[in-house]
Amino acid sequence: MKSLLSRILVLLLIGVVANIAVAWLIEIKWPNPTSRKLPMPPDEAIALWSRYFPPECPFYAERYRGPAQQLDIVGFGDNVLNVAAGSVGWPFLALSSESKVDEKGRFSSYFELDAVPGRINPLPLRPVWPGFAVNSALYATMAWVFFVAPFDLRRRLRKRSRLNRGLCSACAYPIGVSPVCTECGEPLR
Repeated sequence: MKSLLSRILVLLLIGVVANIAVAWLIEIKWPNPTSRKLPMPPDEAIALWSRYFPPECPFYAERYRGPAQQLDIVGFGDNVLNVAAGSVGWPFLALSSESKVDEKGRFSSYFELDAVPGRINPLPLRPVWPGFAVNSALYATMAWVFFVAPFDLRRRLRKRSRLNRGLCSACAYPIGVSPVCTECGEPLR
């Protein structure tokens, strides 16, 4: 039971690492999604704006959606960028980040570690639920299919083949009528 639990935890950890790697790769390769401009829901725009500025100030809001990412922009009057929030991930949006532009045009974010010069959005670090969990489980399943299942299947087929030939499934020693292997002590089924 402990072995199975530890395998599952290792696979989930691999899934989380793969999820973050995929999201960062998308953000680095395609930093600004401009393929499709969509209207931003007013409640989401107000929530994003009010984290940085008083909600009664006039602002505009835009949402851009790419195949594996989304960028929300809110700002003052004549398309002056003030706040950008981005989400990335595949197949679901899994990580997000926010940044603010000050009066001198410098980018800043909640996390100083993720600020990348010259980008609208820093590298994403905050999980977007449930996309992060679903993507991590998907990548863990893919890791199991490609790295664990083939070896497990091979082991089971070898064990069955040995038993059918009258050999011990663990050490391949010929067995007689004994309920345990006389060589290694493995119980026979």
